[in-house]
Amino acid sequence: MYGCGLASLALGLFIVATAARTPFTAQLARAAVPEPAWHTPGFLRVIRQISLAWGSVALILGACHLVGAFPRGVGDTHPLLRLLADWGVPILAFLRVIASTRRIAAERSSH
Repeated sequence: MYGCGLASLALGLFIVATAARTPFTAQLARAAVPEPAWHTPGFLRVIRQISLAWGSVALILGACHLVGAFPRGVGDTHPLLRLLADWGVPILAFLRVIASTRRIAAERSSH
């Protein structure tokens, strides 16, 4: 019942914890950037920012899954809160991180 939420939280914590050393997005970014740029401070800063953004979304989704998994009848979670936790917040989080990723990548490519 709580497995999805706990797994999302664990993934989010892992992504955030490793962002400084081995950013989660490094492999994807290297596929799109010439090799000489891989070790530049600007490239590393950008992939760290993007990794932290995606790690934060995983943490948000984990929290939403836990709220959504809260048993009905125990504390009687308000239906609007459940709707927001199941759909509203996750959709907004994904839209925001996608827009943020595109913006950060576009800013970097314009330099």
